[in-house]
Amino acid sequence: MKRLAAVVAVLVSVFLVTTAPASAGNGDVVVIGNSLLGQSNDELRPKLSANGWLPHIEWVNGSGLTVGAQTFTPYEWQTELAQLELDYDPKVVVIELGTNDALWVAAGEPYPPHIARLLSATDAPRVLWLKGATHTAVIGRNQGCSIINADGAATEREGFEVVDYDGTVASNPANIRTDSVHLTAAGQEAFAQLVADRVGPK
Repeated sequence: MKRLAAVVAVLVSVFLVTTAPASAGNGDVVVIGNSLLGQSNDELRPKLSANGWLPHIEWVNGSGLTVGAQTFTPYEWQTELAQLELDYDPKVVVIELGTNDALWVAAGEPYPPHIARLLSATDAPRVLWLKGATHTAVIGRNQGCSIINADGAATEREGFEVVDYDGTVASNPANIRTDSVHLTAAGQEAFAQLVADRVGPK
Protein backbone atom coordinates (compact mmCIF):
# COMPACT_ATOMS: atom_id res chain seq x y z
CA MET A 1 0.00 0.00 0.00
CA LYS A 2 2.82 2.39 0.89
CA ARG A 3 4.54 1.58 -2.42
CA LEU A 4 1.30 2.29 -4.31
CA ALA A 5 0.87 5.61 -2.50
CA ALA A 6 4.44 6.59 -3.39
CA VAL A 7 3.89 5.75 -7.06
CA VAL A 8 0.68 7.80 -7.13
CA ALA A 9 2.46 10.75 -5.50
CA VAL A 10 5.22 10.64 -8.12
CA LEU A 11 2.68 10.45 -10.96
CA VAL A 12 0.76 13.41 -9.58
CA SER A 13 3.97 15.43 -9.29
CA VAL A 14 4.92 14.61 -12.87
CA PHE A 15 1.41 15.59 -14.05
CA LEU A 16 1.57 18.94 -12.28
CA VAL A 17 5.00 19.74 -13.67
CA THR A 18 4.11 18.82 -17.24
CA THR A 19 0.72 20.56 -17.29
CA ALA A 20 1.68 23.85 -15.61
CA PRO A 21 2.56 26.74 -17.94
CA ALA A 22 6.25 26.28 -18.62
CA SER A 23 7.07 29.96 -18.43
CA ALA A 24 4.66 31.11 -15.73
CA GLY A 25 6.31 33.49 -13.28
CA ASN A 26 9.51 33.46 -15.33
CA GLY A 27 9.64 37.18 -16.03
CA ASP A 28 7.19 37.18 -18.91
CA VAL A 29 5.87 40.37 -20.47
CA VAL A 30 2.43 40.41 -22.10
CA VAL A 31 1.57 43.05 -24.70
CA ILE A 32 -1.97 43.50 -26.06
CA GLY A 33 -3.35 45.99 -28.53
CA ASN A 34 -4.82 46.83 -31.91
CA SER A 35 -3.34 47.26 -35.39
CA LEU A 36 -0.67 49.70 -34.19
CA LEU A 37 0.80 46.89 -32.11
CA GLY A 38 0.37 44.44 -34.97
CA GLN A 39 2.37 46.72 -37.25
CA SER A 40 5.19 46.93 -34.72
CA ASN A 41 5.30 43.31 -33.59
CA ASP A 42 8.37 42.39 -35.66
CA GLU A 43 10.30 45.33 -34.24
CA LEU A 44 9.11 44.98 -30.65
CA ARG A 45 9.55 41.27 -30.05
CA PRO A 46 13.35 41.15 -30.50
CA LYS A 47 13.83 44.29 -28.42
CA LEU A 48 11.96 42.79 -25.48
CA SER A 49 13.84 39.52 -25.90
CA ALA A 50 17.15 41.40 -25.93
CA ASN A 51 16.15 42.90 -22.58
CA GLY A 52 15.81 39.39 -21.18
CA TRP A 53 12.02 39.04 -21.36
CA LEU A 54 9.91 36.25 -22.78
CA PRO A 55 7.34 38.31 -24.74
CA HIS A 56 3.76 37.30 -25.48
CA ILE A 57 2.26 39.75 -27.96
CA GLU A 58 -1.36 39.67 -29.11
CA TRP A 59 -3.31 42.16 -31.21
CA VAL A 60 -6.66 42.38 -32.94
CA ASN A 61 -7.05 44.93 -35.72
CA GLY A 62 -9.86 47.40 -35.09
CA SER A 63 -10.40 46.26 -31.51
CA GLY A 64 -11.22 48.34 -28.47
CA LEU A 65 -13.04 48.29 -25.15
CA THR A 66 -16.13 50.42 -25.69
CA VAL A 67 -19.56 49.18 -26.74
CA GLY A 68 -19.24 51.09 -30.00
CA ALA A 69 -15.90 49.54 -30.88
CA GLN A 70 -17.30 46.09 -30.13
CA THR A 71 -19.96 46.67 -32.80
CA PHE A 72 -17.31 46.67 -35.51
CA THR A 73 -14.70 44.26 -34.14
CA PRO A 74 -16.21 42.16 -31.35
CA TYR A 75 -13.37 41.07 -29.08
CA GLU A 76 -13.36 40.64 -25.33
CA TRP A 77 -9.97 41.83 -24.12
CA GLN A 78 -10.80 41.27 -20.46
CA THR A 79 -11.34 37.57 -21.08
CA GLU A 80 -8.19 37.33 -23.20
CA LEU A 81 -6.04 39.15 -20.66
CA ALA A 82 -7.38 36.91 -17.89
CA GLN A 83 -6.32 33.87 -19.93
CA LEU A 84 -2.88 35.36 -20.58
CA GLU A 85 -2.56 36.03 -16.86
CA LEU A 86 -3.42 32.39 -16.13
CA ASP A 87 -1.05 31.07 -18.79
CA TYR A 88 2.00 33.26 -18.17
CA ASP A 89 1.67 35.06 -14.82
CA PRO A 90 3.35 38.13 -16.36
CA LYS A 91 5.47 40.56 -14.40
CA VAL A 92 4.66 43.32 -16.90
CA VAL A 93 1.54 43.95 -18.98
CA VAL A 94 1.57 46.54 -21.77
CA ILE A 95 -1.77 47.80 -23.11
CA GLU A 96 -2.08 49.64 -26.42
CA LEU A 97 -5.81 50.26 -26.84
CA GLY A 98 -8.03 53.31 -27.18
CA THR A 99 -7.69 54.56 -30.75
CA ASN A 100 -10.74 52.58 -31.87
CA ASP A 101 -12.66 53.72 -28.78
CA ALA A 102 -12.00 57.42 -29.23
CA LEU A 103 -15.04 58.41 -31.32
CA TRP A 104 -17.40 56.68 -28.91
CA VAL A 105 -15.76 58.32 -25.91
CA ALA A 106 -15.96 61.71 -27.64
CA ALA A 107 -19.68 61.02 -28.10
CA GLY A 108 -20.10 60.49 -24.37
CA GLU A 109 -19.31 56.88 -23.47
CA PRO A 110 -17.41 56.82 -20.12
CA TYR A 111 -14.01 55.16 -20.35
CA PRO A 112 -12.86 54.64 -16.72
CA PRO A 113 -15.16 51.61 -16.25
CA HIS A 114 -13.54 49.96 -19.26
CA ILE A 115 -10.07 50.60 -17.86
CA ALA A 116 -11.07 49.19 -14.47
CA ARG A 117 -12.68 46.12 -16.04
CA LEU A 118 -9.57 45.34 -18.09
CA LEU A 119 -7.20 45.88 -15.18
CA SER A 120 -9.26 43.49 -13.04
CA ALA A 121 -8.04 40.68 -15.31
CA THR A 122 -4.39 40.95 -14.22
CA ASP A 123 -2.40 41.20 -11.01
CA ALA A 124 0.88 41.96 -12.80
CA PRO A 125 3.17 44.14 -10.65
CA ARG A 126 3.51 46.62 -13.53
CA VAL A 127 0.93 47.68 -16.11
CA LEU A 128 1.95 50.11 -18.85
CA TRP A 129 -0.82 52.02 -20.66
CA LEU A 130 0.03 53.78 -23.93
CA LYS A 131 -1.60 57.15 -24.57
CA GLY A 132 -3.70 57.39 -27.72
CA ALA A 133 -2.84 59.77 -30.56
CA THR A 134 -4.32 63.26 -30.49
CA HIS A 135 -2.64 64.25 -33.76
CA THR A 136 -4.92 62.51 -36.27
CA ALA A 137 -6.92 64.13 -39.05
CA VAL A 138 -10.23 63.37 -37.27
CA ILE A 139 -11.20 65.94 -34.65
CA GLY A 140 -13.52 63.55 -32.82
CA ARG A 141 -10.80 60.93 -32.55
CA ASN A 142 -8.37 63.50 -31.15
CA GLN A 143 -10.96 64.64 -28.61
CA GLY A 144 -11.75 61.09 -27.58
CA CYS A 145 -8.10 60.17 -27.17
CA SER A 146 -7.55 63.29 -25.07
CA ILE A 147 -10.29 62.13 -22.72
CA ILE A 148 -8.97 58.56 -22.66
CA ASN A 149 -5.45 59.81 -21.96
CA ALA A 150 -6.70 61.89 -19.05
CA ASP A 151 -8.69 58.96 -17.70
CA GLY A 152 -5.63 56.72 -17.92
CA ALA A 153 -3.46 59.29 -16.17
CA ALA A 154 -6.01 59.46 -13.35
CA THR A 155 -6.08 55.69 -12.84
CA GLU A 156 -5.11 54.73 -9.32
CA ARG A 157 -3.59 51.27 -9.30
CA GLU A 158 -0.29 50.25 -7.80
CA GLY A 159 2.25 49.66 -10.57
CA PHE A 160 0.19 51.48 -13.23
CA GLU A 161 2.25 53.64 -15.61
CA VAL A 162 1.21 55.87 -18.50
CA VAL A 163 3.49 55.80 -21.55
CA ASP A 164 3.50 58.87 -23.77
CA TYR A 165 3.09 57.28 -27.20
CA ASP A 166 1.13 60.37 -28.21
CA GLY A 167 3.89 62.85 -27.49
CA THR A 168 6.92 60.79 -28.44
CA VAL A 169 5.74 58.83 -31.49
CA ALA A 170 2.37 60.00 -32.85
CA SER A 171 3.28 63.68 -32.77
CA ASN A 172 6.11 63.17 -35.29
CA PRO A 173 4.73 63.32 -38.87
CA ALA A 174 7.59 61.11 -40.08
CA ASN A 175 6.20 58.27 -37.96
CA ILE A 176 2.62 58.39 -39.24
CA ARG A 177 1.14 57.25 -42.55
CA THR A 178 -1.13 59.43 -44.67
CA ASP A 179 -4.21 58.00 -42.90
CA SER A 180 -2.94 59.95 -39.85
CA VAL A 181 -3.24 56.89 -37.57
CA HIS A 182 -1.06 53.98 -38.67
CA LEU A 183 2.70 53.81 -38.59
CA THR A 184 5.44 54.19 -41.15
CA ALA A 185 8.55 52.00 -40.89
CA ALA A 186 10.14 54.74 -38.79
CA GLY A 187 7.05 54.86 -36.61
CA GLN A 188 7.08 51.12 -36.05
CA GLU A 189 10.68 51.33 -34.91
CA ALA A 190 9.91 54.29 -32.65
CA PHE A 191 6.88 52.50 -31.17
CA ALA A 192 8.92 49.38 -30.43
CA GLN A 193 11.82 51.34 -28.93
CA LEU A 194 9.49 53.36 -26.70
CA VAL A 195 7.83 50.25 -25.29
CA ALA A 196 11.08 48.33 -24.87
CA ASP A 197 12.71 51.27 -23.09
CA ARG A 198 9.79 51.69 -20.71
CA VAL A 199 9.56 47.97 -19.96
CA GLY A 200 13.31 48.02 -19.37
CA PRO A 201 15.59 45.07 -18.64
CA LYS A 202 14.30 42.02 -16.84
